[in-house]
Amino acid sequence: MKIMNKLFPIVLALLFFSCTEEVVAPENVYGCTDETACNFNPDANIYAPNSCFYTIDECGVCNGSGLIDNCGICDDDVLNDCVQDECGVWGGDNSTCHIYDTRIQLVKNNGNLYLEIYDYPEISAFQFGFFTSAESSDAEAPQITSLGAFGGVASENDFSVAIGQDSLLVVGYSLSGETIESSPSHSNILLYLDIEIEGSGLLGIDSVILSGNGYALPFQLMPSLVIVP
Repeated sequence: MKIMNKLFPIVLALLFFSCTEEVVAPENVYGCTDETACNFNPDANIYAPNSCFYTIDECGVCNGSGLIDNCGICDDDVLNDCVQDECGVWGGDNSTCHIYDTRIQLVKNNGNLYLEIYDYPEISAFQFGFFTSAESSDAEAPQITSLGAFGGVASENDFSVAIGQDSLLVVGYSLSGETIESSPSHSNILLYLDIEIEGSGLLGIDSVILSGNGYALPFQLMPSLVIVP
């Protein structure tokens, strides 16, 4: 019993010291401790003099190398920087100084009938009429029994197309204010036509109007009578 009494304090001391955690001093980490700096180090606990950087590039990127080009695009890729067009406009398409020679014609090609337009500015609305004539003086002119129009750049630019079956007029416009984009020195199909005709003869276009945001656009109507059907 005496031996146990002598051992008890020793065992108690061993248990006490074994349960006590060793206190380790924090490691000194030098760096930028300013949270507003570009190179803020959240692990640093000691400020290193002159270690913080605050350089912001033109794109607002910390320590970036981006620049704003003449079109207002900011990045660090010099390969996509915009250039001046022939009119001196940065990022332009040569349309501001281009003298348009707009031409319109009716085309029949491989069974497709369409209106083709060449070298034109922005178009906000258009109108076309159709007529038929006989191929010879002793023949009768064919009759248009049904008139339809679809597709082309009119459709690509969300234009609505109204068709007058009696007046044989096709009118294109945008309810949302969209326009058909300009196409300097290029031709495009304005509309494809779906026309049913009774008899045979010639088909042509007339009553053409092109509008560019409220004003009439000049154009040439090319000779374009096509044989139908």
